[in-house]
Amino acid sequence: MMDEKLRRLLEEESVEIEANPDSVRNPDSHPRRPNRLRVLQVRLTEAEFEELQQDAESHHLPASTYARTVLLDRRGAA
Repeated sequence: MMDEKLRRLLEEESVEIEANPDSVRNPDSHPRRPNRLRVLQVRLTEAEFEELQQDAESHHLPASTYARTVLLDRRGAA
């Protein structure tokens, strides 16, 4: 489903995010992923969110990283 390179990248990103949850990017710095500047907001029911959160935790990923991975994997882009 998810190739090893993508899995490692997601794991590295999630470790960094979890280690620095309150970090704020310096406005003068360059984003690490300059091609990922767009944000998609999704509204979920409480049950949908809990299910997503549990699935993410089972993969040791933040919910947003897991959701992005699932979305792109379903499109065949991951």
